[in-house]
Parts: sequence; C-alpha cells; structure tokens
Amino acid sequence: VAQLLADFNLLQTTACSPLDTGTVTTLLTNQFGCDSVVVVMTILAQPIFNQIQLEVCEGENAIFNGMTIPVGSSQDFVFAGSNGCDSTVSVSVVAFPTVSFELEASAACQDLPNGNIAILMLGGEQPYQFSLNGGAYQTDTLFAGLPAGGYSVAVQDVNGCVYPKNVNIPSIPPMVAEAADETLVCGETVMLRPLVISGLPVTWQWSDSSGVVSAADRLLVSSAGTYTFTVTNACESFSGDIKVAVEPLKQAKLIYLPNSFSPNDDGINDCYQGFVDPKLELLSYELKIFDRWGDQIFETTNVEGCWDGWFRGKEMDPAVMVYWMRMLVRNCDGQVVEVFRKGDIHLVR
Repeated sequence: VAQLLADFNLLQTTACSPLDTGTVTTLLTNQFGCDSVVVVMTILAQPIFNQIQLEVCEGENAIFNGMTIPVGSSQDFVFAGSNGCDSTVSVSVVAFPTVSFELEASAACQDLPNGNIAILMLGGEQPYQFSLNGGAYQTDTLFAGLPAGGYSVAVQDVNGCVYPKNVNIPSIPPMVAEAADETLVCGETVMLRPLVISGLPVTWQWSDSSGVVSAADRLLVSSAGTYTFTVTNACESFSGDIKVAVEPLKQAKLIYLPNSFSPNDDGINDCYQGFVDPKLELLSYELKIFDRWGDQIFETTNVEGCWDGWFRGKEMDPAVMVYWMRMLVRNCDGQVVEVFRKGDIHLVR
C-alpha cells in the first residue's frame, strides 16, 4: 500500500490597508482524505502616485477634473486605482514663458495714413503672430500706412497665448509759416527770413522774376521786387511771397542846403552849394541865388557848382540872400521825384 502525503498550498494577495495584511493558515482535507494545508499571505499593495504639470497662459487658470487651479499652485486628486486601492494624482499649474515685446510708433502726417507701428520681440517662444485692433493675424512685425490715433497690438506665441499692448501714433502738426513784407533803403540790403515751425526737417527754395535763386533758409536782397519762398517737409509744402519795396523818398533828406556860409578864405564854409544824397541818381539840377532886391547873382546846373560870394568881380557884403533850387532825382527802384526848395542864405564875413 502506497503512503499518501499531505499537500501544501501558498497563496499571496494584496490589501489596501495595513490592517488587512498578515498570514492565515487553513488545514483542509484533500480528495484523498489527507491533510491539505493552505497558507494565504496578504501584503500591502504598492501605492499608486502620479504627478501632472499643466501649462497655461499668463493670467489664466487650469481646470482639472472640474476644479479650477490657479497658476503657481497644485492640487491632489484621489481616484480608484487598477489594484482597487486609492490612486493619487498631484496636479501642478505653471505659466508658459512670458512673451516680452516693445512697440515703436512713427508719427503720421495730419489727415494722412502714413504712420507705422513696429514690433520688437524681446522674449518668448516662437513662432509669433501679430494682430492689430483685433484683426487677422500676420507674421510681419510691421503695420504700415496708419493714420494718427490709438491702436491695440496683440502678439500670439506658439502656445496660443495672446499678449495685448496699446500704442499711440502721434500726429505731426501742420507746418506754420509766417513772413512779412520788407522795406529796403536804397544802397543797402535786407535779410528775408520767414518764421517756419515744423515738426520735421524742411527744405527751402527761393525764387524771383528771374527764377530759382537760393536753397537757403534766408535770402539777402538788395533790390525791390517780389520774392517767393517754398518750404517743404515730408508731409506738406507751403509757398509764400515777400514783397520788398524801396523806402519812399523823404524830400527833407534828399538834399542839404546850408542857411549860411562865410567866404573869408579860412577853408571853412567858404563856398555855398547843395549836397545831394549820393545814393540817388541825379537827373537834373538847378541852383539860383538872388539878392534881397530879387536880382539873380548866381546860377548853376552842376551839383558841384559853388558860389564863392562874389558877383561881377566884387565881393558881396554880409547880407541875407535867397536861394532857389529845383532838381529831379531817381531812386534805386526807378522812382522819379521832383524836389523844389527855397530859403534864406546868410552871407557872413
């Protein structure tokens, strides 16, 4: 008769709680009527722990399992694991790298769409797209052909994050130009210098009846006429006229006729004559001198003609004479004036 041996079985299982761990031995009878030992060993199941990091755009929150998680914080969630025990998921939220940029706006002419906005990228994750005032995105960093005013520029990075920034395109004020007519003294010059206020560099052009005469910001003239200046900047052009007139002749200053002379051969006032302004063109000249009885004692048509106090070979005695003078003169602008004077002369010895 063969001897039957008892059998032995070892079973291992896991538990979620330490309280449920341990070893249990059970004695049973097998099919042969012998002892059958069953040992059940229960060990603690390994914990299930997962970490998840979510990235969101700056200023936004993440939503996980229906819960809002702010940037910079974390939240643990417990779920049923595959082993029937709790599974912990730790969710942390960070922001995508910040996009940094600057906007440079170039001024626009008043009422003209010629301003620009340039975008200078300083940091972030490429590629970028750019939008103006909520319009379609583009890859070009320049928005051109814009009128003056306020604008909103949005930069979108590779993560879809949008960073808005406002900018203003200034308006270039209209150019202001002022000029006054001038008066020219014959034989002298006058500087024409209009006052121009411009927010931009300007160029000049001067012209007269002969054509263009200068490209300076001022013009020195020596003759009467109309002088036209044109000043131009990137936005506009302005033209104006300056009329230069010769100062009207003042008869009192055209000739000097002394009221006395002393023909005593001392070298001082020994001869009587008129002194005409040398700036004038003398067309004709007459000087006559009469005694107190009305007799003419001297006459000349030469402006350098001079009476020495003699008449018919004889020195005249001290007395009061009368002079009569008439002349025609022409100013530098062609103005012709007739001048007539008469008055007393004191002959002194």
